[in-house]
Amino acid sequence: MVGRPRATSYHFDTPQLIRGLFDADSDESTLLELSACGYIDIYAKGKSWNAVLWLAMSTFKGSWAPVELGAMKEKIPVQFL
Repeated sequence: MVGRPRATSYHFDTPQLIRGLFDADSDESTLLELSACGYIDIYAKGKSWNAVLWLAMSTFKGSWAPVELGAMKEKIPVQFL
């Protein structure tokens, strides 16, 4: 069969996702980089995205438009279930 070989997949919980996004030296960050390169697949629950969204909005005090937040979700190499 021609195409991309099956990648190893990981499931992130909310703390792992936040650590991966905000701590560049973490193992989770390394996994996110590998996912962005297509070597692995990362899955997370939709409520994990809600936690990241809440954290970003609380930290940056609403300085992002909804369109920018939606674009950010699309750029994160995680498939939300």
